[in-house]
Amino acid sequence: MYFPRTLIVFAATAIVALSSACGLRSSDPPDLKIVRTKHDFGFQGGEPFGIEMKDGSLYISDGAKGRLMVIPTEGSSCRRPSDCSKDAVLTDKLHTPSHIAIEDDGSVLVADSGDHTIRRVSPEGEVSLVAGTPGESGFLDGKTGEARFRGPIGIAVDGGRIFVADSYNDRIRVIENGEVRTLAGSGRGYSDGAGNDARFDTPSGLAMLPGGRLLVADLGNRRLRIVDPDGRTITLAGNGESYVRDRDLRSASFSAPTDVALGKSGEIYVADGDAVRVIGARITPIVETITSKRRGFEDREDGLSRFSRVSGVAVAEAGDLFVSDSDNGLVRAFGGRFGEVETREKFEESRKWTTNGFQRSGVWPYDPPDAVREIAGTFGEIRGERDTPDSPVYFHNGLDITGGYGETARFVMDEKLLDPEAVQNVGTLRELIRLPLHGYIHVNIGRTTDGERYSDPRFILDGEGEELSVRVPRGTSFKTAEPVGTLNRMNHVHLVVGAPGREFNGLWGFVLPGVSDSISPVLEKVELFTENWEPRETVGDEDRIKVDGRVRIVAEGYDRMDGNAERRRLGIYKLGYRLFDPNGRQVGGTNEDAWTMIFDELPDDRIADLVYAVGSRSGATGPTVFRYIVSNRLKSGKAGEGFINFSRLEPGDYEIEVIAGDYFGNTAAARVPVRNR
Repeated sequence: MYFPRTLIVFAATAIVALSSACGLRSSDPPDLKIVRTKHDFGFQGGEPFGIEMKDGSLYISDGAKGRLMVIPTEGSSCRRPSDCSKDAVLTDKLHTPSHIAIEDDGSVLVADSGDHTIRRVSPEGEVSLVAGTPGESGFLDGKTGEARFRGPIGIAVDGGRIFVADSYNDRIRVIENGEVRTLAGSGRGYSDGAGNDARFDTPSGLAMLPGGRLLVADLGNRRLRIVDPDGRTITLAGNGESYVRDRDLRSASFSAPTDVALGKSGEIYVADGDAVRVIGARITPIVETITSKRRGFEDREDGLSRFSRVSGVAVAEAGDLFVSDSDNGLVRAFGGRFGEVETREKFEESRKWTTNGFQRSGVWPYDPPDAVREIAGTFGEIRGERDTPDSPVYFHNGLDITGGYGETARFVMDEKLLDPEAVQNVGTLRELIRLPLHGYIHVNIGRTTDGERYSDPRFILDGEGEELSVRVPRGTSFKTAEPVGTLNRMNHVHLVVGAPGREFNGLWGFVLPGVSDSISPVLEKVELFTENWEPRETVGDEDRIKVDGRVRIVAEGYDRMDGNAERRRLGIYKLGYRLFDPNGRQVGGTNEDAWTMIFDELPDDRIADLVYAVGSRSGATGPTVFRYIVSNRLKSGKAGEGFINFSRLEPGDYEIEVIAGDYFGNTAAARVPVRNR
């Protein structure tokens, strides 16, 4: 992509100008490498999204609960329900509030995406309509009560003018003097230019710049744009590629820019997928990442804190930065002055709302919903080939449920979609849609296999062939058994269960009709290795393997389920081992302690080498081989290295018993005789 030199000069000049216009930092600026957790929405199933600061308080929209919250930045952090006064909820009468803007009198303007309207919430909590028709999407300029929006997400205010990122109409709109008009954009795409010549793709976040200019987080185009008061649009940063890559404005790339905010010295903060970025922290404008780029949760002090779908950013008077960490259900504070360090254990405990009581009377994602289907892949299986210790592999995060090519897939539970970009990988075999607690992969979303589009207006399909895009607006609700789309050539639905980044085993989450398993897992082979992965074998004619020091155990095996094809090899739900002395007594631990690996919650892909030994592989083609490092430990998504330390045992003969169990209680065991030298 070509950026004119004048644009780069303008960008640098703009940031310097912002520094002068916005004033200087405090004499003791906050250290933005330090991150603390300010407020926890996740324990009650909330989704913090829009965030703004006024008079020492944070105003936060909750898209899941339809609320607008007010949280003080001094005193009580309101981290648990017992700490929260009723005054903390300004209103709970919104549909799916997204970004917000605060007027001079303290009223809060809300882009209510799910209702396709712009709302105003008074300081007393009264909700009124600013523009749009409640519950009706479309595109129409004109009188505020007659205008139409489609899933507006971004909003900003400048005096008497209200700017709206009309996200799924791909336009920037202005509300002024009782009228709605289009300032810039004429449909989905990417181009700079004047007024209607400009094109956007799901613009999502807005911030006012000096001189009445508007800064736009152009989500689908992976760029930051600037819109002049007359509608002329230029690109400030981003090359359109979907990565988190730090470089100069022209070469940097963004993953999912959803919001923008100005710092006290004119720097620009960007909520970008699972990361927070900044422009203008140095003399030469570059895009820098001030968090980890990996999804997850962690409060740290080294600039590597982890987040999951950062949606909003706001700056306090002293320069402290607050962000809405949407999929983690948290408001996080940069600078170390606010909030507390949230431990991973405390975070995971507060997230149990996503699993406790989740089990439902199930339906299959097909018609008829109660007909028995084959499960072709289970949770936690390796995907890819681990030919060497460094081979890139990952964990399967759902259930594969077989179906026929072109068969209609259906939702298995009622849910409201919250991710502004919930449909991804369109046109590939991994096309998917993700809702807060479940999702589907390998489905042609909103259309048949021959490209016929559903008449359902909730699915927005633009373009054709390789240019096809599919979107579902934030705030869209679906009911159980409504169609999602049709199966592609993978011939199965990959059903994901659990919140993003906290997926768990779908056999636990759903009671699927007719599922039974009376077949025990199969243990084909058990091998022993030294700490340095040298094979331990029998010596001479002896039938016992010689061991000493620390020993690793690798078990090769698989599981099956009733009704599955005999060739079908599934991953094993749990594995473990026990050690017996020459008298048959168990050495150390109990039967309950024996299970070392349980595939209940999704591990981080980076620890796959602690779970699967070299030689493991699984995918759409070729043989399936599961080689589990049973001496290691895996539970609740966490893994650690483990051994049998024979140097602590008396010399003599022992037996190692490897055990395997499926989710339904069937078990298998294999014993290996060893001699401790």
